[in-house]
Amino acid sequence: MIRKAAANDIPRITEIYKNVIHSDNNMTRWSEDVYPTEDTARKALARGDLFVYEDDAAGRVLATAIINRIQGDAYSKCSWRFPAADNEVMVLHTLAVDPEASHKGIGKQILKFYEEYALDNGCKVLRMDTGKQNTIARGFYEKSGFIESGLVYGTANGINDTWLIMLEKKIV
Repeated sequence: MIRKAAANDIPRITEIYKNVIHSDNNMTRWSEDVYPTEDTARKALARGDLFVYEDDAAGRVLATAIINRIQGDAYSKCSWRFPAADNEVMVLHTLAVDPEASHKGIGKQILKFYEEYALDNGCKVLRMDTGKQNTIARGFYEKSGFIESGLVYGTANGINDTWLIMLEKKIV
C-alpha cells in the first residue's frame, strides 16, 4: 500500500535512507550527513508530499518517495523534450527502497502510483533526476518509459560536483 507518510514514519524513513547509503550496491551520491536526512523527510512531511510504501501483511514501511511540483535549480538548466507549465509537471524526488526489500517490484509500484497521482492532479509530464553514475536507477527508469533529456552539472541537495541525468515522461 502506498500512502502519505505520518510523523511516526520518520524514524523508519530515516533508517531506509541510511540503509540505501550504506548498501553494497549503492550508486547514489547521497550522504548521511547532507542528503537525504531526517530533516529532508520532516520538511516533506510538513509540505504533505512525503509518501511511503507499506507492506500490507507486516505493516512495515519498505520504501519512501517525495512527490510534488517542485523543480529544483537544475531543472531550469535542462532543455526538456516535453514543454509544460510548472503546474503541469509532477516531480519524483528521493525514491528510496530499503535494500532488504529490493527486487520485489516496489519501485515499479511507486512509479505507477506517481503517474496516477500526477494524472489525478492535472499533470501531463513526469520529471525526475538521478546521478549520472547511478546506472541501476537509469536503467530502471528507462524500462519504465522515461527518457533522458539532459545532463546538468552543479550542486544538488547540498552535494557538490554532481552530474545529474534529467529524466521525463509524457503521460497525456
